[in-house]
Amino acid sequence: MKKFILLIVLFCNCENVVAQASKKLLGLCNRDSLLLSPWKEWFEPNYTNYKPEADFIAKLRKNLSKDYSFEVYFGTWCGDSKRELPRFYKIINESNFPENKIKLVAVDSGENYKQSPGGETIGKGIYRVATFIVLKNGFEVGRVTEHPVYTLEEDIFKIISGGDYESNFRTYKHVDQWLERGLMSNPNVSLKGLAKQLKPLLITPSELSSCAKVLTTQGKLKEAIFICRINTYIFYDNPETYSMLARTLSKDGQHKEALENIEYAIKINTDNEELQYLLTSFYNIKLASN
Repeated sequence: MKKFILLIVLFCNCENVVAQASKKLLGLCNRDSLLLSPWKEWFEPNYTNYKPEADFIAKLRKNLSKDYSFEVYFGTWCGDSKRELPRFYKIINESNFPENKIKLVAVDSGENYKQSPGGETIGKGIYRVATFIVLKNGFEVGRVTEHPVYTLEEDIFKIISGGDYESNFRTYKHVDQWLERGLMSNPNVSLKGLAKQLKPLLITPSELSSCAKVLTTQGKLKEAIFICRINTYIFYDNPETYSMLARTLSKDGQHKEALENIEYAIKINTDNEELQYLLTSFYNIKLASN
């Protein structure tokens, strides 16, 4: 306990360091936007260097009809987006598919985590970027999330051909269904029961942490807290799950429980590099509770 108090005192005497955010593209845009500086520095070489598989390009030329369209959500700050978006356009161009059937939306980071200024992400289940949504006659038939399962051209073909395909981050489909049904704000719902549905699908807690951050940004705090509780149930020995729960509880005004969770996160933490981040969270929650 003395060690914990000493660490808090030392932390409170430290100066805050704030990093300046880099330039970001936000909202509805098109390929021409990506050919401007600074984004062309990563778009052009990644477009030029990507060589799609000829067999799948031939299949897409034949099967990617005018009934299809795409919605693409990405971040100019995101490494996965910088890799996959140029590849997507290379595939689209070589498949002779019209670019005017692509809705391209750049999302934010930081306080507006994975949101667009025009609200295009609301109700779309955008928890990771880049996300490529494939629509047929205006209805979603599949999506590629963050990175392909196989290759991007093969994934798109599997989706439009009705083949055996399931996107990465399979928990998000369940979360979206729960949102539609209002399960996460229903006090009668079994948290453990829903957690057990997700547990076989998860490898790390980051998948649900991203989801909780998006829900928090959208003002869905009850649902975000529910997801955080599931994360602590599944990854019960991971301090970051308790830290995430604590920060979300604090935003909802539940400071007492928030402090209990952040203190527990500090207690079980074994990573010295993570300690300052946890202490920052403790300090901010303590400040908010006064």
